[in-house]
Amino acid sequence: MNWESTLSLLGRVFADAFKRNPVVSVPDIPQSAEALLVLALEKALGRPILWVAPGEKALEINHANLLALCSNKSTANRILYYPAWESLPKPAGAEDPETCGDRLGVSFRLLNRREPLIVATCVQALMQRTIPPDKLQAESLAINLGDEIDRDEAVRRLESIRYRFGPQVVAKGQASLRGGLLDAWPITEDWPVRIEFEG
Repeated sequence: MNWESTLSLLGRVFADAFKRNPVVSVPDIPQSAEALLVLALEKALGRPILWVAPGEKALEINHANLLALCSNKSTANRILYYPAWESLPKPAGAEDPETCGDRLGVSFRLLNRREPLIVATCVQALMQRTIPPDKLQAESLAINLGDEIDRDEAVRRLESIRYRFGPQVVAKGQASLRGGLLDAWPITEDWPVRIEFEG
């Protein structure tokens, strides 16, 4: 029996168990085996899976195990990491951009979900407030390749959603305007983007 068929069989067994009873008890197993079970369930059920760890350290291990067990890039792309804030409260604009980006990235993916997802999180993250979906959509700026937008309007929108403008972009949440070039580093992305205004 190969890896894929083992995963499929494991998923079907547990999916059937969940259909019979919404609470299924699993004996204490290693975290890597838990990750395998989560992947199998997502494949068998075809629905989003929320995997809640007891703490931040366990969450990091769970997320790493899920990524290590992924058979291809498209599966790895469906695994989302939703961390907890390290300390609360913080004044507006003082949030850690990495944590903020991870949390907002998960929120955007869940809002625009077109595929089953696995969200790895922890108890602490679920107990912390987050931005409501309607406010998230209202206070975001989406610009796609080929879109036309007024430069000054783009700058106003970025300032309204708390981008910090400076001479150059070196960190997430920063933006820079030089003539017809607008550089911005979205906190949900690994790299900054450049918007070029012509005419």
